[in-house]
Amino acid sequence: MASQIDKCLQCGARIIWVFATATGRRMPMDAATDPKGTWIIETCGPDYYARCVGKDFTKYAGIRHKSHFATCPDANRFRVKRK
Repeated sequence: MASQIDKCLQCGARIIWVFATATGRRMPMDAATDPKGTWIIETCGPDYYARCVGKDFTKYAGIRHKSHFATCPDANRFRVKRK
């Protein structure tokens, strides 16, 4: 995963750019793992995909991450307004 690690332009945190499986859009994910995170990162070739697994810790016991939108203090500056 090291080649996908980047820095948030606002807060400087380490992030991983992934494709969200539900929308296919790129989204920033915290590079640090978090046992209370609701996302897992999967690979398919050179790309990384994030799948939301929620808080069902018994079904998905793998390495978890949090969306950087949930942890960045400046996340609203980067959110795309939907029509």
